[in-house]
Amino acid sequence: LTEQLLQISILEVGKETDVLKQPTQIEILVSDVVDNMIPVAQTKGLSLSFQKPEVLLPLVNTDVEKIKGVILNLIDNAIKYTQKGSILVFAKQDGNSISVSVKDTGVGIAKEELPKLFGKFYRSGNILVYNQIGVGLGLYLGRKIVELLGGKLSVESILGQGSTFTMTLPIVKETSIE
Repeated sequence: LTEQLLQISILEVGKETDVLKQPTQIEILVSDVVDNMIPVAQTKGLSLSFQKPEVLLPLVNTDVEKIKGVILNLIDNAIKYTQKGSILVFAKQDGNSISVSVKDTGVGIAKEELPKLFGKFYRSGNILVYNQIGVGLGLYLGRKIVELLGGKLSVESILGQGSTFTMTLPIVKETSIE
């Protein structure tokens, strides 16, 4: 909690100097996080997999450690709120951005709660039934980090059918040397 509050206080100032951007192959980050989380999913009898793109995606300019934390949080949440079924992670190019999505077959989120989901200290009433631990800062912090990196974090969900959280990050712009 202390670490999350410290990160939030730094990020709320919104300085780009608070992130260490470097050209990154997002598939490598996603693959590492998924590989580390597979045993956690298996302890609940869940399937967790990364559907790797057929070709390498363009690089994104990102803070490796912070984005790993965001991806980890999205996968961890999917595991917590999925009682049976699977979690699928996939990455693809969408125009000038790369999107990374975490799709689960979990409890889902009520439509009226979706606009509040990324608020500080917000926890869905339905989610409280499945997970008492947490203070409602993970998604708030994740959105702040992604936005500071020039991207977006969004969600689509159907109550009782699951959720898909999608992070988009801009592709590294190519520069020509003359």
